[in-house]
Amino acid sequence: MAFVYTPYALPMLIAALITAVVASYIWPRRHVPGAKPLLLIAVFIAVWSLGYAFEIMSPTLPQKIWWGKVQYLGIALTPYLWLWFAFVYSGQTKPRPWLITLLYWLALFPITTILLVFTNEWHGLVWAEIRLVTLNNGLTQLSIEYGLWFWAHFVTSYLFLLFGTVALLRGMWTKKGVYRSQLVALMVAIFAPWLSNILFFTNLSPIPGLDLTPFAFTITVIALAWSLFSYQLINIAPIARDLIIEEMREGVLVINHEGRIVDINRAAAHFVGLPDMQAVGKEALDVLAPWPDLLEKWQEGQEARGEITAGQQQYTFQIAPLIDASQQSLGHIITTRVRGTAVPAEPVITPTTTSFTPAPPQAAEPTKPTKTAIWQPLLDFFVPPMLADMAPLVGNSVILSQMLERAFTAMLRVAVGLVFVTLI
Repeated sequence: MAFVYTPYALPMLIAALITAVVASYIWPRRHVPGAKPLLLIAVFIAVWSLGYAFEIMSPTLPQKIWWGKVQYLGIALTPYLWLWFAFVYSGQTKPRPWLITLLYWLALFPITTILLVFTNEWHGLVWAEIRLVTLNNGLTQLSIEYGLWFWAHFVTSYLFLLFGTVALLRGMWTKKGVYRSQLVALMVAIFAPWLSNILFFTNLSPIPGLDLTPFAFTITVIALAWSLFSYQLINIAPIARDLIIEEMREGVLVINHEGRIVDINRAAAHFVGLPDMQAVGKEALDVLAPWPDLLEKWQEGQEARGEITAGQQQYTFQIAPLIDASQQSLGHIITTRVRGTAVPAEPVITPTTTSFTPAPPQAAEPTKPTKTAIWQPLLDFFVPPMLADMAPLVGNSVILSQMLERAFTAMLRVAVGLVFVTLI
């Protein structure tokens, strides 16, 4: 096949490359709840973007039709996979196991669409008539009159997107801290393709004749990557988090492998003397500074137990590492439990025991958002915390992951630049 390069294809090629990198990152973590549909979304967005790039660069009608058919692997499956991911990740399938059966049956819609697309010459149910036209801007494209099944596909796809969006919106308002930030990023990810697709079908696209939906999925991937690399979205899934963690009497504090607090329940927030929303995202070194013994044991990186005093309360604590299925470290979880009330007494020092009571931490006063706080998520996106300083690593898989993350960050910056240049 011969291709004629055009600048209109470049954003699609970059989108395909970015989503392929995201898929390679998710692959080792595919056993985590929600990771499999997320992996398939990345793969089929890459197929969609690549197919559209080749369609744009194809000079003949048969070539364009073929690549148009290839695109439907992504066009038909992406909305369905989004619904699947939304239900699983937000925990909808746990109390409603019948949703799994429903999802299996709903897969018939995208599968039927794909089969009808590749056999369209026999029935014309998807494309009733196809012509090749050249626009004033020099873009050669397909002019299509759609058949009956296309509109059935159109309606079901938007229903999939709608119900998936609603599921995540419901989850967003019931999650706390970092998980709510993750779900907000996912909402940005889905609204960009919604908007671009509507602009295309209403002939309001800023580039006449060009379907910006695959291009908009570049924004989807960027928002998704921000969740993945800044907060490790699929490594610690928040399913049923509020039902279990938040209501526990024991304090639960989750620290990622960079030393940042990524989750904390009410009991632990009371223990450290910070509101939970203020504690999330802070360095554990700063938050745990009043308790050197706890801090030292956490820095050792192994399982540990101990006792500490905060204010008038005595606590026992336990530290456990978090390891994923591929034996990569995700961080640590610290649990605290009230043991009793501290009784003032003279410190007793023996050759093997040292009693130390740190000053109780002062509860932080609520502060008004500053400009730095407002812009911090944007700064974290361009320079994700995970990509700060690389410590000496031994495992090849870890090194490869770091290399992919750094390459991906560079591609994100290029993609963002292309977004603004193209729209301007």
